[in-house]
Amino acid sequence: MPAASQKDLFQIEQAKGLRNVPWCDQYERMISGMLYDAMDATLASARFRARKLMNKYNSHFPDDATAASLTADRTAILNELLGRAGDGIYIEPPFSVDYGSNISFGDRFYANFYLTILDCGLVTIGDRVMFGPHVSIFAATHEVEVQSRRENIEYAGSVLIGDDCWIGGHVTILPGVTIGQGCTIGAGSVVTKSIPEWSVAILTSFRSVPRPAHDCFGLSSIGTPFGDKASVIPSLTSHEFRHLQVYDVKTILSVCLALPAILAVQPNTLVRCDFTAALAVMPERLLQALEQINTEPFSSEAGRIKWLV
Repeated sequence: MPAASQKDLFQIEQAKGLRNVPWCDQYERMISGMLYDAMDATLASARFRARKLMNKYNSHFPDDATAASLTADRTAILNELLGRAGDGIYIEPPFSVDYGSNISFGDRFYANFYLTILDCGLVTIGDRVMFGPHVSIFAATHEVEVQSRRENIEYAGSVLIGDDCWIGGHVTILPGVTIGQGCTIGAGSVVTKSIPEWSVAILTSFRSVPRPAHDCFGLSSIGTPFGDKASVIPSLTSHEFRHLQVYDVKTILSVCLALPAILAVQPNTLVRCDFTAALAVMPERLLQALEQINTEPFSSEAGRIKWLV
């Protein structure tokens, strides 16, 4: 993601609705994605203020605290720190930010331990979003050119996470990413590009173990979408999986029921299932097996297989 060449009026207008914003020319450049001086006095003062509030939030636990009083105290600190904090948000300490004022949380947001947000760009998170532990959002970045880093020149990219998303533990989200509504991001994933709504993105690294075709998870008992023809699906072979698989959440149940077939897909294959169609590059033997289930389920296009549902 290269740095922008001019100020982003939309981002500046969005920032006007946030609290505690350190307005100055360098701030406007920063949230616009332009190169800016990170050591500007106004920005440095805003970061120092954020660190004082972070320390207060992370260390606050009075001896006489109750669950209700502790939640109320922490909510009050978050309202001082953040640009916007929706109703019913809860963040397990420790919590780390750069500015805090560039972060907007929707209602009923929850984050487990060790949430880190480098909010040099605007970070907007929707309602009912859940984070696992050790989630990192990096809206800040640098040029690969060394001299600008020596001179404390940085730039940023905004991050947007839609409503009803679940972000797994140890997920890292990079600058400029938008994660659509209703997405699930599997633990350990590094999100470098935007993800469409209602998707499940999982970074997998495992080896499937060969087994008979009819064991306690017997293929003949899979049911939908293969019915009584499921037994024609070939048994599993051992494959190494090291890739990001993205599934549409509206068809994830069918995908789970079809797990033996999914595991038969060749390694390093990207599987993308939509509500109206599922795309997959499959071994020929699996395609032949599925064609026995339905005489016309597939059409080939540009080397891909479209399964009409």
